[in-house]
Amino acid sequence: MFSGVAKLDFDNDEYRSPPTRVGWFARWFPSLSFHCRFLWIVLAASRLAKHGLYDDQAWQSSCTNIVRALERVGARFEVTGLNHVREVTTPCLVVGNHNSTLETVVLPELLRDLSPLTFVVFQRLLEVPVFKYVMRSRDPIAVRQISARDDFKAMLTGGVERIERGVSLIVFPEGDRMSTFERAKFNTIGVKLAARTQAPIIPLAVHTHAWPMGGPFGYLGRIDPSQPVRLAFGPPIHTTDRGAAAQDALIAFIEAKLAEWGSPGGCST
Repeated sequence: MFSGVAKLDFDNDEYRSPPTRVGWFARWFPSLSFHCRFLWIVLAASRLAKHGLYDDQAWQSSCTNIVRALERVGARFEVTGLNHVREVTTPCLVVGNHNSTLETVVLPELLRDLSPLTFVVFQRLLEVPVFKYVMRSRDPIAVRQISARDDFKAMLTGGVERIERGVSLIVFPEGDRMSTFERAKFNTIGVKLAARTQAPIIPLAVHTHAWPMGGPFGYLGRIDPSQPVRLAFGPPIHTTDRGAAAQDALIAFIEAKLAEWGSPGGCST
């Protein structure tokens, strides 16, 4: 069901979910229906990764299949600003707010023009049975959450090394998932990496409450198809000096988009 190469169809540098028939089981039990499909996709990806066969194209295809699985239970995507991703011709940093697991499992396909690509992740994700093979195959930067200073150093060192060898990086400065955006918790790791490498920053705003934290499925989260899935990419930001202006521009973009969507943490001023 989920084998082969799959891609989303972008229209005028946007992606919007096509009309999709939702069956009665998916309508009444969206979490169970989706997570069964999700786990099947992860198992298939893990088998490939365990044998060294999970490349960038396979990763992107898995992410497309996850989008389709969400759409099959009624979730609707609205993605804008993909032209800003396409216009970047050098390794870059995609820096944004972090709502849920959803953005981490769909971004590799939305950012396919930036391939190769990786994340900053928690070390514990590299130790989860089955899933660890997928994560390790992506060569992420791992942080342990024991010492903030050591984690910051690991992100800077690992980020510079990957940018220098042509790998773009997704960074969520808030660290963990947040249901609302708080500028005080949006640290400066993204702009510090940009300042050190002179890589452009693509700002990212997300509203992915369709896959909130907790609920009957614990870490996987309950699926709420009534919540629209929105992701927006902004024009590239270039850092100067210490990056204070870049940090302000990042936060302004995210707050403006959240306000436009009526999402918690937006700022209308």
